[in-house]
Amino acid sequence: MQLVSDSVKAKQAYNTILTQKQALAKQLQQLNTSIESSKARIAHSEEQVQLPLHWPLYFLIYLEIMLNKFAAAAIAYCFVKQYFESCR
Repeated sequence: MQLVSDSVKAKQAYNTILTQKQALAKQLQQLNTSIESSKARIAHSEEQVQLPLHWPLYFLIYLEIMLNKFAAAAIAYCFVKQYFESCR
């Protein structure tokens, strides 16, 4: 009788540990997913920071072209070209 009781207790303990192990594995998977998502967001943010700091100049050129002010666009283009050549 004692042997059966010990066997039942061992089986219950095993099932409890197995359930805890499965819960921890699920939490670990969720944590890994969260970490990967954070890494992707950080990488994207780093890419955004690396955009040229002089994008407003390019935007002005775009606006000038769209408004058919080709002379002003050409001057702006020359200015940007000289600026970047002087940065080399």
